Amino acid sequence: MTLLGKSLVFQFKYQPEMNRLYWKKSKSDEVNDPEILRMVHRVGDQCREEVSEFLMHCGARLSEQFDKVAKASMPQVDDKKWTVSCGVWPKHKNKPPNQNWKMKAGVAIPRTKAEAIAWLWSVGEQQGKEKLIQHFAPHATDVADLHSEWVAIARIPLFPTNLDGFDVDREPLLDQVQQAFSQITQSQFESAYDWILARKF
Repeated sequence: MTLLGKSLVFQFKYQPEMNRLYWKKSKSDEVNDPEILRMVHRVGDQCREEVSEFLMHCGARLSEQFDKVAKASMPQVDDKKWTVSCGVWPKHKNKPPNQNWKMKAGVAIPRTKAEAIAWLWSVGEQQGKEKLIQHFAPHATDVADLHSEWVAIARIPLFPTNLDGFDVDREPLLDQVQQAFSQITQSQFESAYDWILARKF
């Protein structure tokens, strides 16, 4: 079993405390023990590394799956936003120059909830988003509470709420990420992409 990361799991099991003491670095009269604060800092730093590693593997699965129906750029991990993404385009078209992507695919972990979100994005703002939801229904849903321009094709819990301990197997989560993108067919993708190009957003 390859672990997701104990510090990552700790971050979400004790999210209010980690948010206050690590991410916001708020001073607290309740917690003033230097050793506890050092432990929080170590856990937070390790959590960042574990998130980046998990997203890197998500990007590899995303790219592997998308290459079956389209083309995908090298996945890029954003350590600050906790997301990995790549530009995607049809097999029969040239790669957009200068990373001027018309569509992107990615995976994100919101810092407020223990889940991995497999998402799609297109130019065109609200029109583009609505078209993605229409084209990739019933899998695509709006996630405006997390990102105004993303369309989620899967929301994957990282672990059950009643998890005992901190050990979570990473591989089934990566399988679910790949399965999410496997729902996209070549004809679906090309139809959505051609519609977006025709609108010249």
